[in-house]
Amino acid sequence: MKKIYFLASLLLIGAAASAQLQNAIVARSDKAIITENAERPNIHQDRAPGDVILTYEDDFSNAANWTVANSSSPAGDWTIDATGAAVGDPFASTTAANGFAWYDADATGVDLASTTDATLTYNTVMDFTGYTAVAVEFESYYIEYQTQAIVQVSTNGMAGPWTDYEVHLGVTDNNSSANPTNVVVNVSSQVANQSTVAVRFHYVGGWGFQWSVDDFAMVEAYEHELETTWANFSMGTEAVEYYSIPTSQITEVTFGSLAQSNGITTQTNVEMTAEVDAGSTYSGTSGQSVTLMEGQSDTFSIEAGNGWTPTAGTYDLVISVGSNETEQLPVNNDWAANPITVGGNVYARDDGFSGGGFVGFISTQGDPIAVGNVFEIMADETFGKIDIGVTSAMDNEGSIMYGAIYKWNGAGWDLEMITDDYTVQNGDLGTIVSLELPANYDATAGYILVAAAGRLTDDPLFATAQPTYVGSVIAFHSSGELGSSDPEAIIARFNTDPSSVGIDEQPNITGLNIFPNPADESTQLTYFVVNEGNVTLTLTDLSGKVVYNENFGSQTKGEYKVELSTSDISNGVYFYTLTVGDHAKTKKFVVSH
Repeated sequence: MKKIYFLASLLLIGAAASAQLQNAIVARSDKAIITENAERPNIHQDRAPGDVILTYEDDFSNAANWTVANSSSPAGDWTIDATGAAVGDPFASTTAANGFAWYDADATGVDLASTTDATLTYNTVMDFTGYTAVAVEFESYYIEYQTQAIVQVSTNGMAGPWTDYEVHLGVTDNNSSANPTNVVVNVSSQVANQSTVAVRFHYVGGWGFQWSVDDFAMVEAYEHELETTWANFSMGTEAVEYYSIPTSQITEVTFGSLAQSNGITTQTNVEMTAEVDAGSTYSGTSGQSVTLMEGQSDTFSIEAGNGWTPTAGTYDLVISVGSNETEQLPVNNDWAANPITVGGNVYARDDGFSGGGFVGFISTQGDPIAVGNVFEIMADETFGKIDIGVTSAMDNEGSIMYGAIYKWNGAGWDLEMITDDYTVQNGDLGTIVSLELPANYDATAGYILVAAAGRLTDDPLFATAQPTYVGSVIAFHSSGELGSSDPEAIIARFNTDPSSVGIDEQPNITGLNIFPNPADESTQLTYFVVNEGNVTLTLTDLSGKVVYNENFGSQTKGEYKVELSTSDISNGVYFYTLTVGDHAKTKKFVVSH
């Protein structure tokens, strides 16, 4: 499936069922950045925002009201019936039972060369003479993967040209919108007082998933309508969010947002407000006086010195936007964070609400890889464990994973410490697993660290949470560090619980692996020396005969990579044993020329 193929520069986030999981991984509520309206009145004569204009509405019960066309490869058209796409959940639109429009790009496509390019056109040419505020409204369910969901309007009937209004901009790759999402697109600037207006839906891009549409209507647009299209909070010089914060890491929280005016009337004195616990714990405003015309947007912030410094407790945060004018659609003014917990033993970037899993990169399929979130250490702290979220996918069972700590050295990342390998059990599926470090890790104030979840193959699937800041999720691979243009926080956390590994139990070797495995002409041995000692490598066949032996001499603590030639080794199954001091570890590999 294409879910494991993507551009090498981008992270893959695999869709996963959002069932409630154990140990603080729970299903994430959708926060798609999109205009939503709870209910559409059907009172034509009221001439109020949200009312249907004349009789321009359709519930897709009659497919003859629509025309489909496509330039997709392979060819595939929109379908109008009550079946729906095979990928994703059944469409939960209001009138789904009597039919809706859907395009299953997942089933239509066959490989990475597949493209999606299909239109769905309303057959009625519409007259909006006398109407100065016009919007397209419909119910939608969209799963994103290298595609765009676009509403198009023409003031020259079916002949075009067409003006694009992209929707579902807040849905990231391999994630979905709410099911359904009520979408309202203000098209007044194009169609107000126009007498030959046409509307169509255009689904375009690569080998995508699906888009479903129902309950279409042309409605009167809002005069005063602001929308918070993006919002978040952050801490420290790295300016990233933390949802679980030990008291040692408390520092001031600042806030930011992006707001847009969707109404036809200019909005004056627009500003952002951030409130913790409905204002009883903290309330602050951006203090900016911004004027937004129709379609304009601007950024807002509450900077250091005016933010919130929390104490121990659990908090609810809401960021909202407002203006001097009376808002007509307040439902999309607010952005609500999931609860923020201060105190306890967990230092977490993720919000604990999992909506998918980290799959990998097109260039790293089958390779060992570690991925995690960037953390800033605000004050000295000691960590004894790495907590890793595992999705409920059955393929995870029996796979190998590990935890790792990387530290920024000013020019690159150093592997600081790595746990021993852990085999995922059935009972771990859908939970957070704590992996003990080989010793307690002392982090000093000012350190920039990554808490990473690592694996030796394409499994297990590590749980992902909320969309987060670009550059704050990093993957480590033999080819270098990789990042994402639309990252989601990995559920990989620091835990201040002390490691219970005693001095006598501490392994001298962690992270032992050979890749590629099977090997042809050569392979790479990687390992991490925990305690300094003399290091030797021995390869034996199934009979116990030694086919290769090398003494690397004394090696200090750190990560090592050794290129091994296997061109003179016969095809077969072998064991490799790495010995550091008095400690040895053995694993299996295959040579196949």
